[in-house]
Amino acid sequence: MREIEAQFSNLTSEIKSSTPIRLKNITSPEKARVLFNDRRSAGAEANSQFDSGNHYQDGDGYVGAKPSPSDEAYGSTMLAIKTGFVSENVIKEVVDRHLAGELGREPLWGFLPSDAPMPEAERRRKLFSKLFNIVRVAVQGGPSSDLDKLAQEADQSLTANWWNTRRVRNTLKQAVRTALLEERATIRFFIPEALRDTSGQLKLRSDLASAVTIPQIEVLTSDKAGVFIDVDTQQEFGLYVYKTEGEKDAAWLTYVQEGLTILRIMIDGEADQTYSFQLGGRLLMYEFQRDPLITE
Repeated sequence: MREIEAQFSNLTSEIKSSTPIRLKNITSPEKARVLFNDRRSAGAEANSQFDSGNHYQDGDGYVGAKPSPSDEAYGSTMLAIKTGFVSENVIKEVVDRHLAGELGREPLWGFLPSDAPMPEAERRRKLFSKLFNIVRVAVQGGPSSDLDKLAQEADQSLTANWWNTRRVRNTLKQAVRTALLEERATIRFFIPEALRDTSGQLKLRSDLASAVTIPQIEVLTSDKAGVFIDVDTQQEFGLYVYKTEGEKDAAWLTYVQEGLTILRIMIDGEADQTYSFQLGGRLLMYEFQRDPLITE
């Protein structure tokens, strides 16, 4: 019987995975939530619980002999096992070591004047370290000095007021940790609702330094958020499902249309809120996948 159930479950999963995903069909939180059915496996959740220190997991983490659930002494025996259960968090130790190798040092990032070579093209021609020579020469003078000053201002403001204050590297570590344990992780970039104007933009700030403290990023698991491909356009779009404070179903949809980044917020029983941003054709969400470091 269990074998038949397993085969049926696999068949159901195949049917779900083969269903075309169409952006135009996501018109409500209910339809958005369908894309997340069974997206986060029980094994992924178990991995994260192991990493956080829950190794007992209602008895599933104990690999020794157990009494039958029908045994009269089942409850007392399992309680005794739980009381004496001792574990060593080797999973967290291995993941921490991997994170130290990837993000132990400060990532190399910054801004370049608009007339400098694209980093992607430059990397193909030279080592990344030589990119600093381009920036150094540009900063010392030349026709793009005003652009250089803007790049420096943005770099300094974001470093001091956003990267350091918001501890962005810790958020990146959390995202990598989630992917190592669960295969997928999604980062969402957003402006808190109270700090947006009626068009969805950041409320006016007197200077760049104060403005860059507002944007937030968070890491979401695969049962709440993800990036999908619209079968009609073959373009990516991001989706995040959640509950409002009033426990209403809601969805946060981001996609690119005619070069603009669109954000559509859908809440059950309320009119959709739609905003547009000039972000160079980028989404407000990013999902990355990798082979999980911790397997069954």
